[in-house]
Amino acid sequence: MILWWSMHINAFINLWNRPFVFSMILLSVLAIIVSYAFMLKENLSKELIKYMMPVVVVWSLMSSLTQMIMQRHSLVEGIVYYLFYVTFISGVYNLFFYIKTQKPNKEQILQDLLGQKVLYIGFLVVLFSALLIVCKSIALNYTPNTGYVNALSLTSPLWIMLYNHVIGHKDYVAPKAGLCMVLSVLALCVFANL
Repeated sequence: MILWWSMHINAFINLWNRPFVFSMILLSVLAIIVSYAFMLKENLSKELIKYMMPVVVVWSLMSSLTQMIMQRHSLVEGIVYYLFYVTFISGVYNLFFYIKTQKPNKEQILQDLLGQKVLYIGFLVVLFSALLIVCKSIALNYTPNTGYVNALSLTSPLWIMLYNHVIGHKDYVAPKAGLCMVLSVLALCVFANL
């Protein structure tokens, strides 16, 4: 949200001049983030924060650039941009951290990356990522601030919780925090459209 507002100062000023709506949007996003943290029941380690901060910044930039492309060109061009660049950047980023943490030699890298299990899982990740990117690009095309769509993306543990419930797998997701997140997302949707 901050990145988007810094790039579109008029949108920020417009919200600033409506303090009730502005404060409700900030509270909704804060509640989503807090719910996400409680839902996972995990402590944030320094290593996780070091890994995730660049991801959050790049993710925000990609979302903002995608929306700007769609505003100037078309939804299809935004989707194609997002598909190719996000897949490439996330692949390079994950490869970098794999090499940094595992310290494999060249043969081990090729063996790990071309193994049947990795190729199968990689195919599924790319397939579902592509579906996610298409849906996210459509959402970005209609939302006033890319930060709102990224906040909605934090609801992913809810889908995992639902899937685990359907297959009967016990997980560590907190249902009350999940309910709080749903209510916070609904509040964000309401106040973002005022």
